[in-house]
Amino acid sequence: MWIKTHEVNQLQWEESCLPFGVSRAYTNQWVFGVIPKAIGQKIFEQVKENSLRKSLNIVARDKT
Repeated sequence: MWIKTHEVNQLQWEESCLPFGVSRAYTNQWVFGVIPKAIGQKIFEQVKENSLRKSLNIVARDKT
């Protein structure tokens, strides 16, 4: 298993066009599913560090 902490996905759909199985993100909600808290904290630390170093790649995903 691996988790990419050097890139994040950016997705945008109109509210009425959310694909089946995609749920809305609520304000300040970052977690979907369950992972151990310590691993989650490490993931977010690494993403934040990559962002601060300007080495975080944002991948724009389309509706398909």
